[in-house]
Amino acid sequence: MPADLAVIGLGSHGLPLAQAAVGAGVDTIGYDPDRARDLASGRLPGTGAEGALTAADVRRMLSGGFRPTADPRELGRVRTAVICAPAPPAPPAASTSDRSPRPPAPSRPACGRTPRSSWSPRRAPAPPRSSCAPSWSPARA
Repeated sequence: MPADLAVIGLGSHGLPLAQAAVGAGVDTIGYDPDRARDLASGRLPGTGAEGALTAADVRRMLSGGFRPTADPRELGRVRTAVICAPAPPAPPAASTSDRSPRPPAPSRPACGRTPRSSWSPRRAPAPPRSSCAPSWSPARA
């Protein structure tokens, strides 16, 4: 059965996104080979990545039309797919003594505009006068 939305990856970002979509009435499938079987039976996978969702939330999603799947063929019959894949962890920050010094910033950017630090409202050009100025003013009355 076709769906309006496929959420690929049902972890800490994908499962709440699917919950919001189902709550808004969007026909949603969730693709995650590792978690689909548990979610289809109304249980959380127990990986801890689901955040604040409970098993009752998952059962409400299922009763609202959410369909978790591990079958990639289901993805070919959706209108929109959102990928919620885990990102690799950031490398540890280097200490300040390990960093090489930065080269000095150029005095003018490559686009030729004045740097923001030297900008002043007094140097800004006046806006053009409108040709649609009212013909009546309180001073003339």
